[in-house]
Amino acid sequence: MSTSDKVEGIYAPIDCGLYDHLEVFAIHRKPIAIEYNELADVVKLDGVVIETTIIKDGEEFLKLASGEEVRLDKLLVVDGIEFKSNAAS
Repeated sequence: MSTSDKVEGIYAPIDCGLYDHLEVFAIHRKPIAIEYNELADVVKLDGVVIETTIIKDGEEFLKLASGEEVRLDKLLVVDGIEFKSNAAS
């Protein structure tokens, strides 16, 4: 599970257009694939359902139906939509 640990660096808000995609996925509750940075690794999850987005200590997170939370600025690819052009953040 991704957290807001200081090890992960300063939070950088994502583009509003990308945020809109996340809201649509949450509304439709369609299982999707996501890729995100978890410290030095790229994590790939298939069949996840986005429940909602939440804010903790000024940082935004995806809350998945599984209970996992992923910081939005760590997202790389969501349902084929590129959020970042490289795997380093």
